[in-house]
Amino acid sequence: MYDVSLLMKANSRIQKRRPILQDGHFIFVSDEPFFDEYALAEFMAFCNRIVHGGYPKGIPVIVQFTKEIKFEEKLMFILLECVCKYLISEGHPVSLNMKIHPEINTHGFESSPLKLLESSTYGNTDRFKEKFSKDLFRRHYRGVFPHDAKGDDLSIIMGDTASFQRIGNIRDEDRDMVAEVMAELLGNAQEHSMSDCLYDFDITPAYRKKGSDKIFVGMNIVILNLSHKLLGTGLKQKLEGLSEELPARYKQVMEALERHKIFFNSLYREEDFFNIAAFQHKISGRVDNNCTGGTGLTKLIHTLEEKSDAYDCFVQSGSRQFRFEHRYMNYNEDWIGFNDSNDFLTRPPNIGLFRDSRIYLPGTAYNLTFIMETEGPLM
Repeated sequence: MYDVSLLMKANSRIQKRRPILQDGHFIFVSDEPFFDEYALAEFMAFCNRIVHGGYPKGIPVIVQFTKEIKFEEKLMFILLECVCKYLISEGHPVSLNMKIHPEINTHGFESSPLKLLESSTYGNTDRFKEKFSKDLFRRHYRGVFPHDAKGDDLSIIMGDTASFQRIGNIRDEDRDMVAEVMAELLGNAQEHSMSDCLYDFDITPAYRKKGSDKIFVGMNIVILNLSHKLLGTGLKQKLEGLSEELPARYKQVMEALERHKIFFNSLYREEDFFNIAAFQHKISGRVDNNCTGGTGLTKLIHTLEEKSDAYDCFVQSGSRQFRFEHRYMNYNEDWIGFNDSNDFLTRPPNIGLFRDSRIYLPGTAYNLTFIMETEGPLM
């Protein structure tokens, strides 16, 4: 079961004013033209007030955006889907009225289950639930990878991901790398958090750049794992609990932590250290695994970013975001420094890679956008 209530409980702010109740409906109105983490936080507070404010179930919710809006990134409307799913699961049907300004990194909204809520009759609730969990149609591929998946399930998803990209006429080697990234992320979620993981992948229509005959498509991926375990939690607990028994490589991470403590401040924190440490070669947060780590994932993302005409890739866990910038992702003696000197052991990462989010995300989310050149006309 994909538990969206974890997201709502982790952001349990409740708005002080009473929600508008008109003609038997709760009304949420936004005049903002940009849907970002602040807009999402406001809507979540509204929903928490409805669910925990003593109101009876069954009262529908109308969500009205008065202006054409832009989403900050794909993750924003995926999280909005989760909030709407939560409202519906708590017995409040949802009607969504919004017009979206299309952007290449958020074009997948056209295939979002949210589109099924654009009805005043609330008749598509069951279809919304179905599409939230699974969809494969033209340029959209989505599913929930279960925590108890069998060994072959990951291979099947990897093959399906590679085949799905044929609609974008992506080069074979690029398709294979993207499929490997999906497999790495889903496999990590299954191993480390033991919770279900949502994946959503859309490929935009083709476009040409001005002054060029080259054809490009946008490839937008979100991997969202909701759990009580954050990205760096397992590694931190492992280092604290097994310090005498750890292999030499893990002891190097502990030594690096001691050196990094002098760099910690409001912009670079201990949790950031453990997040970047989790991406190091042969470093794992699992107590029973001292041999594997994130080298495959970081190398794949690094290569895909270099191949892309443009890209935007980040991970969020808790309230902290970390951006993947390929110029800071070069290996130096099997360590990634995420800084100009490629030095993880003694130097801090580039603090511009980190930022706080208004939304607390229990678990881990990856938002990956690659603008890739195609091999010719689309299929």
